[in-house]
Amino acid sequence: MLQRRVLVCVLTLAAGAAPPVLAQEHTEPAQEKPCQCRPERVGPCFTVRGSVSVHSRAPIARLTVAGSNRVYGLEGGVPESLEEDLDVPQNVVTGDFVLCPVTRPKTGTIQLVCIESSSNLTVREKR
Repeated sequence: MLQRRVLVCVLTLAAGAAPPVLAQEHTEPAQEKPCQCRPERVGPCFTVRGSVSVHSRAPIARLTVAGSNRVYGLEGGVPESLEEDLDVPQNVVTGDFVLCPVTRPKTGTIQLVCIESSSNLTVREKR
């Protein structure tokens, strides 16, 4: 499994380092670098069941873990994959998320994470 992740990271980084001539021929939009390949990651990724919603104060996008009071802040705001669903401020997206920590946990502060992947998503209005 580790070898597969390393291969994915190497291929992702190599694709981003293509010569300018090749980059001009490529017309698809650039994709975000996977969380697991980011150098600012401070720990292993983990899976949670929770709800993502938009707030008026920083961090703007937050993930609340189901069945607990634990809240994570999403680095960089709302991920592209959830933008359309969270376009309406009253919406909440619930599902299973693989999170990668960007900051270390500290008592009394919201830990920043990035979403590596998500599944089993449902959209509903905030209560």
